[in-house]
Amino acid sequence: MKRKLIGTLLAIMLVASLFALIACDTEQPAATYSVTITDSAHGKVTADVTTVTAEGSVTLTVTPEQGYVLDELKVNGAKVEVTDNTYVIANVSADVTVAATFKAITMTVSFNVAPTQSKEVTYGATYGELPTPIGQTGQRFVGWYTQENGEGTKVEATTVVTATQDHTLYALFTDKYIVTFNYGLGSGR
Repeated sequence: MKRKLIGTLLAIMLVASLFALIACDTEQPAATYSVTITDSAHGKVTADVTTVTAEGSVTLTVTPEQGYVLDELKVNGAKVEVTDNTYVIANVSADVTVAATFKAITMTVSFNVAPTQSKEVTYGATYGELPTPIGQTGQRFVGWYTQENGEGTKVEATTVVTATQDHTLYALFTDKYIVTFNYGLGSGR
């Protein structure tokens, strides 16, 4: 009976050892992390995945609205450098949070008068103060236009900038006329 008991105990120990060995060899499933992108004004950021396994990667694509460029992209609070509107997060080991800010494009507007003048303007803002050129003798300044000879759109200080790159405004002048009135006994201009 003692032999039988010892044999049973040995068999139980052997089976327990095998279960312990099997449990050690079983791989745990890889950890997964979420990718969260904060909404941004004037552009968006998209990710190729919404969850990523440990040590995996996430590719972010940045798409600004017309008239805007990326100002800053932060991944988990740290500013990152974006190349060609793409950024890759490699070897992910925690949840990923992405935030972007966009800014309006700033450009140079040139005025086709001598001496050459220019100023910086911002997409979506007004042109602000514009120069008043002096024409040749006998001419008066009518305004600034987007094309030569008064063609295109007239641009004033309150006009909103819709261009997205450097551009030129053209001065329009017309002949100045002097009108003389005869008041009977006198005259006037």
